[in-house]
Amino acid sequence: MHNLYKGILALSFAVSLSTVKAQTNASPYSVAGIGDIESGYLDRSSGMANTGVSLSSNRFLYQANPAALTNLDDYFFNVELTGRYRNISYVGSPITSTVTNSADLQVGRIALGLKLFKWWGAGVGLMPFSSSNYSFYSKKDVEGSGDYTDGYYEGTGGVNQAYFTNSIRPFKGFSIGLQMSYLFGSLSQTETLGYNTSSPITSTRDIYLNKMFLKGGFQYRVKLNKQIDFAVGATASRKTKLDAQYVLNVSEGNSPIVTDKTIQTTYFNLPLMYSFGGALIFN
Repeated sequence: MHNLYKGILALSFAVSLSTVKAQTNASPYSVAGIGDIESGYLDRSSGMANTGVSLSSNRFLYQANPAALTNLDDYFFNVELTGRYRNISYVGSPITSTVTNSADLQVGRIALGLKLFKWWGAGVGLMPFSSSNYSFYSKKDVEGSGDYTDGYYEGTGGVNQAYFTNSIRPFKGFSIGLQMSYLFGSLSQTETLGYNTSSPITSTRDIYLNKMFLKGGFQYRVKLNKQIDFAVGATASRKTKLDAQYVLNVSEGNSPIVTDKTIQTTYFNLPLMYSFGGALIFN
């Protein structure tokens, strides 16, 4: 119980850290949808493509497949905290800004796993689902005139994933799991037209997102000989519509045109997503 209490404190601390993480790396591709969706799981399978879908461990937590928790040691309790550092250098012609490097250090994942019974593992955690962070200049056509105006576009934010995972082992070598997640976060998108004039038109959309999200998976592992195991795994998640609340503000120079206009709507559809992986495990 003492270890469980320490684990809850560690989880609370990491959650508070994740809410203040810096966002200084700019990706122009994150202007679309909910931004750049995280392709990795910030665990020991990072850089190994979809191999992590089939991997499990008796002492480490693998995030790619919710079925992996049944292989933890019996009555074993584990907390993992992952950090991430990114650095980007910009080169090309023309680059007029004096800022040619961007870097940030952030808490990427906090995960807690517990083997409740020989056949049942469970876990909770918090990790990023997507991130949006961009800043660029562009020309925008004035519809019907053939002219254009200078535009500046800026966006920040992202979607987080708080999850609860259950994993069971019906028979030796085979596990199934279900991960129930709550997706939440916000995006701030600003468009400034005529930014080099005395009365630029600035539109800011603050979008608040949330939705429940389900992901299922299975793993099968068989021993080929004394040293080599073969493992396969697969996951799937259903199509999900994210709920959204828009707050729109528009101004011309210092004069407001639209103030805190709220719109309720569906913002983005997450498509059907699935993955498959296999691994040969030596010793």
